[in-house]
Amino acid sequence: MKKIGISSGLYINNKMFNDYKMTCVANNYMNSVILAGAVPFVLPCIANENIIEEQLKNLDGIIFTGGEDCSPALYGEETLSKCGRITPERDEADMLFLKKALELKIPILGICRGTQLLNVILGGSLYQDLSYMEEEAFLKHQQEINQAQPSHKIKIQNNSFLKSILGGEAWVNSFHHQSIKELASCFKISAESSDGVIEAYESISEDYFMLGVQWHPEMMAARGNDKMLELFKKFIEKL
Repeated sequence: MKKIGISSGLYINNKMFNDYKMTCVANNYMNSVILAGAVPFVLPCIANENIIEEQLKNLDGIIFTGGEDCSPALYGEETLSKCGRITPERDEADMLFLKKALELKIPILGICRGTQLLNVILGGSLYQDLSYMEEEAFLKHQQEINQAQPSHKIKIQNNSFLKSILGGEAWVNSFHHQSIKELASCFKISAESSDGVIEAYESISEDYFMLGVQWHPEMMAARGNDKMLELFKKFIEKL
């Protein structure tokens, strides 16, 4: 069975001990990987290049997960008032995981924060809040309904890997307040929402495979959405 690494975040529990940091990742990611027929491995948020290299040598693919905002410093901007919480330790660890994954040509799936992070590390930028877009987004991109319930549609580009899975359009859920501003030159847009938000991209080069999606397919796949589970299955087939 294929082995999939899943990036983690840091949860700080000050109720038990001062500055007590714990590695955490939502079960939906692991359950989606299992349902798709692969074995998940949680990657601790540790910025140690040698450890990261040894971990990735044993993996077939990696998923960069959702979470807090990426530091605007990664794309050369000052922090604006509507930027959310950032975790420099996680940014540093994810940067090293991406560097090694590209060196080893390990296929990558980015989800929400993961999608934004891959873009900025490889030369793109973000809107620190959707209200900063030239034409402010009019769809509700931070839904308040059930995690697995879709809230808006996306239009998917022809000749994209994503279209081979989801077709020309799809309903997705949405839990983000930032979005891609300038897309890194190594990517091409795969899908957009009707208000102009980039909802998915994929790598241009055939030397490595990267797919980034702005929504949370793991929330949907783990709760019985066959289309979103197919996304994980097709990713695993690429490994």
